[in-house]
Amino acid sequence: MVAALPVLVAGAWSGVGLEVVKILCASAVPVCALIRNKAYEAELQALGAEVLYCDVSDSAATSAALKGSGAGAIVCTLGSKPGETRRIDFIGVQKLVDGAKQTGIKRFILVTSFGCGETRNAVPPPLLEKIGAALAEKDKAEALLRASGLEYTILRPGGLNADSPTGRGVFTESTDVHGGISRADVAEAIVRCLGAPGSRNRTLGLFDRELVRAGTLSAVTIE
Repeated sequence: MVAALPVLVAGAWSGVGLEVVKILCASAVPVCALIRNKAYEAELQALGAEVLYCDVSDSAATSAALKGSGAGAIVCTLGSKPGETRRIDFIGVQKLVDGAKQTGIKRFILVTSFGCGETRNAVPPPLLEKIGAALAEKDKAEALLRASGLEYTILRPGGLNADSPTGRGVFTESTDVHGGISRADVAEAIVRCLGAPGSRNRTLGLFDRELVRAGTLSAVTIE
């Protein structure tokens, strides 16, 4: 499924990142969980992950953490919540990309959101008013990663929910889709991308085929 080298997960303490840690640890894939709050240490260690402490806005600390991890790939699920004044969407990716290049990590999977780039018009105006500032930061992060020379995959999931895995996640390059997907299904998709050469250097939407509310969902394969 995934190379034997550890996978470093930034944003491992909650949401999609935590779901990725659960899947990888259950599959006996070495995981380095990157966090800055020790409150999450026990849960992550109980899953089997190695815990590394780092504020990803700090260049030196981020590079040191990546070097110490021995990771062969980075999964970044960092994102600012609506209303937060500390935006990590771009600066976190910037520091991780810089650190990856310095330490020789070549594979980078970034989770952003539908509404980024050419999919902006798929976002209903009331929602765009709430998340527009975060999308602008994510746009910058996507552009930085594409230009980095790393082997990237950018995933733009629809609106996230806390449902159990459904197996209904669909990769798409359609730009007009508005819909939802569970965090667990996004995590499953990330793990698939780690082992799928066809996902490299691509930007893909990700939706539950039964939760599409608008647009045309045309599936693409990554194997």
